[in-house]
Amino acid sequence: MKRILVLLLSLVLTVSMFSCSKPKPLKISEEEAYEVLCDLVPRSYEFNVIFFGEGLPHEHGEYEDTTYVEVDLGESKYSSIPEIKVEVERVYSKRYLKSIYVNMFVGSKTTSSDGLLDNDVSPRYKEIEGKLMIDASYDEVNIMGKLTVVSTDVVKKTPKYVSVDAVCQDENGNEIQKRFFLTLENGVWLLDGPTY
Repeated sequence: MKRILVLLLSLVLTVSMFSCSKPKPLKISEEEAYEVLCDLVPRSYEFNVIFFGEGLPHEHGEYEDTTYVEVDLGESKYSSIPEIKVEVERVYSKRYLKSIYVNMFVGSKTTSSDGLLDNDVSPRYKEIEGKLMIDASYDEVNIMGKLTVVSTDVVKKTPKYVSVDAVCQDENGNEIQKRFFLTLENGVWLLDGPTY
């Protein structure tokens, strides 16, 4: 009888441990979501331009193949990749930036399973001999202009992120509906998805 009682007690404790360790959804109020997005969304525009749009200031030209040119440091507020990373990590989560960093600063190479097809993707930015360089042949994405958040509605909370539907205004005063994702990183709310 003692064995059965000990076994049952162990089972109850194990079940209660697992039920207590279930991650709880992130908590954010409607007001806080609004304030966070009012701050982060306009700031994200700069990085949308740097990563997906025209990039940091540089001499433009017609290039068919990957061609690195020097970033115009007289016009750019960034002179190195670490400087860009410091600022962008104040806006976006490291989880979201992981894949962005590969495309922007590392590049990638994939080979088909039969070994016949190689696909090399050069990084958009490189530091060559201590100089910040940009691939001037990069195909820009048509990014959205700077947005101003007008109103927000928290629609989903998970242990990893919060999704927020927002009404925004573009630079021409047009209203746009967007869904943004926020996450909490080291006690700070950050964007956890694209805004372009």
